[in-house]
Amino acid sequence: LGPTGVGKTELTKALAKSLNSISIELAYEVGIDQVIKQMRAMGVTSPLVAVGPLAIGTPELSPMEHGYALASVVAGGRRLPRHDDDQPGIFIRSIKDAKKKPLYAHVPKPQEQWPVAMRSDVASEFRYMAQQVVQDGTGRRAKENGVPAMGKTGTSSGEKDVWFFGCTPDLCTIVWVGREFPQHIGYEATGGSIAVPIWTAFNQSVQKAYPERRSRRFPVSDDASLMPLEDGRFVPFARGKMP
Repeated sequence: LGPTGVGKTELTKALAKSLNSISIELAYEVGIDQVIKQMRAMGVTSPLVAVGPLAIGTPELSPMEHGYALASVVAGGRRLPRHDDDQPGIFIRSIKDAKKKPLYAHVPKPQEQWPVAMRSDVASEFRYMAQQVVQDGTGRRAKENGVPAMGKTGTSSGEKDVWFFGCTPDLCTIVWVGREFPQHIGYEATGGSIAVPIWTAFNQSVQKAYPERRSRRFPVSDDASLMPLEDGRFVPFARGKMP
């Protein structure tokens, strides 16, 4: 056994199984300052302390900030542009009253003009790894959604709150479960057991309302390298990182 207590483990498996000690080791290996730099590039603006546990969620980020940052992974490595100063917001494109009279409208920029949060091949690699969280990890109950999905679960120490950030190819949803003031929410409460079922129920309703979305798949960027597996699948790797 290595210092993690689990021996040598692939990063994909570590992410899928929430082997947090490996995430901390990786953060130290690449450098905490580099981790913070990447988080800033993805849109995180909250205060960040340069310590190893930063890699497993020690910063107190809101679900909105989590969702905003991680959405860049699905958007091919591009960060969603914030609206102009006189039009505050990020996600809302339009608001209409009961008579469908426009009250607010925002025309988004083309995606190729969005700020770069990470290279597109790195985003492809990240998407594959996050899909394994759903396929064979802590978020596997999200497979009941019936369409391709990726995501990451989260559980705070003391079981005070749990969350799941999950995406289908065209919709990202984050579910947070906790109390207004930090308190124990349930015995053995985890993101996989509490937040994922809520996410799944919501997304099943979306699939019923928009059945045409069921056939969509996560794209792989043209600049990613593909490695074939024995079962016929291909694993995307960032350029120059194929083993």
